[in-house]
Amino acid sequence: MILRSLFYASAFIAFYGSSAIATEQRPFGVGIGYLDQALEPVNKHTTEEPFDHTARVNTISVLEAEIGPYHPKLSEALLEAAEQALRAGWLDEANGLFSQALHNKRINEGLYSEGQLQIVQKLATILRMQGDRAGLRDRADYYYRILGAGKPPLTEQKLLAADQWLDVRTELLVSSGWQESERDIIELYEHAEDLLSAACSADTPDRQHTGDGCKAISLRFLALGYLIDWHVEPLIQNEFSTRYSGQARYSREWDRHPSTQRMETIERGIDLTMRRVINQALVMMPEDPELRLARADWDWFKGRNARALIEYQALYGDFPDWFTAPHPLPQHPRLSTDPRLAEDVDTVFVSCRIGTSGRASDVTVANEESVEAVQGAVTRVKRRLREIKFRPAFDAGGEPVEALFAKELALLR
Repeated sequence: MILRSLFYASAFIAFYGSSAIATEQRPFGVGIGYLDQALEPVNKHTTEEPFDHTARVNTISVLEAEIGPYHPKLSEALLEAAEQALRAGWLDEANGLFSQALHNKRINEGLYSEGQLQIVQKLATILRMQGDRAGLRDRADYYYRILGAGKPPLTEQKLLAADQWLDVRTELLVSSGWQESERDIIELYEHAEDLLSAACSADTPDRQHTGDGCKAISLRFLALGYLIDWHVEPLIQNEFSTRYSGQARYSREWDRHPSTQRMETIERGIDLTMRRVINQALVMMPEDPELRLARADWDWFKGRNARALIEYQALYGDFPDWFTAPHPLPQHPRLSTDPRLAEDVDTVFVSCRIGTSGRASDVTVANEESVEAVQGAVTRVKRRLREIKFRPAFDAGGEPVEALFAKELALLR
């Protein structure tokens, strides 16, 4: 089990238990988020045009017999058939044909040829439509390797690829359990740190062209920071140095896996690390408003309301539209919530009041499902909204005000 933050509590808190601790901050997107994708199921074997898969396969087999299984022209026939299968909704068949075309490209152009990129993107699209998390991850990793996997020297193309890769890998973490995943999370975290060191260093040769890359990678890293802050469970230590929490813990320090200990170390410094990363990006792109907003949102999320409010009010003068309504945090970066990658999804319409402190009250939930499903959804939504902190709305004078939040949301399991 991964642990949250280590902090010292008084004997009073130790006596009354974890219920005396402030509410945990759930990042918006974890368990509940905006409905970024339609929930319509993929209708297999439906198309606007007729498609005879057997005839297509037979045509390719005849061509393969004539020119050989590795001839470059075979990939053209495979791709044409794959595209038609995809348009028809034959996802398994399209996956197989694109995979054959990819193999042909590898043989004729090399293992890391850029001619494979478009095919890998198509395969990733299919895997996302099928909800295949492991397959999507593998294709994202391969796409990233083709484009250099962030190895120096960094170029705009490599930085864009790194941004896209981090986006997919972080998205997969949003809707997955973190048990037994410590090593993968640590590797992702440390690779992102290496990217930041290269992209945001004061010694970067071409700061003009890498500034946008530094900003993008910094925001992806901040998204990962929100997830680590939430998922690593709190380990409380009282003034007598006795460790305890609401769940069973490892009895001895040396019983815990090194990966678990590393995760604890990362979590203990996550607040300072995220602030350092955004401040470092602001050195590359001074006064960038989106970076300033991201920093203010992190401060607000972590309870530094006075500091965040100063930045919000400074930004309000130039960007009042950012503050016309309350926004659940994080917003920039947003944590993607593609329902196709979740085990189960309920669509709920939520209405609540968001106070000046960024907390939800008077929550009402409507759902088109059965009564039983509605009751379960209502309970989960209300609990999760209490754990979320919102950036408040501001009035015309630049002061936070209570406001209505009413949205259709995806409740993910």
